[in-house]
Amino acid sequence: MEQCTSVEREVDKVLQKFLTYGQHFEQSLEELLHCVGRLRAELARAALQGTSLSATLSSVMSQCCQKIRDAVQKLASDHKDIHGSVSRVGKAIDRVSVSVQMGAGSWSWCVLHVAHPESRCGECEC
Repeated sequence: MEQCTSVEREVDKVLQKFLTYGQHFEQSLEELLHCVGRLRAELARAALQGTSLSATLSSVMSQCCQKIRDAVQKLASDHKDIHGSVSRVGKAIDRVSVSVQMGAGSWSWCVLHVAHPESRCGECEC
């Protein structure tokens, strides 16, 4: 039972990370869209006036590009962290695998599949 609780704790951690990641992703995307939208409007205004890029507009464009780079790096880092957390769930499940003797053969079922028989991973004999 303690092992099942351990799996449950790991799953809760992953779910919390997914929730946080999703919220951060949405917030970052909204900020980037706003930044790019403002930049687009400024570029269109400069084009209509027939002027070249001012130093200010060039600086704003550089800042916007840097924000995009930073956001993508942060999202990639968070994504990688989630993979580690999912791996820990898998390891916790592996520690809870149960062998059941049935007739002439031995069947291995993971606890996850016993609890959710509709899911099949293809890696165990469930």
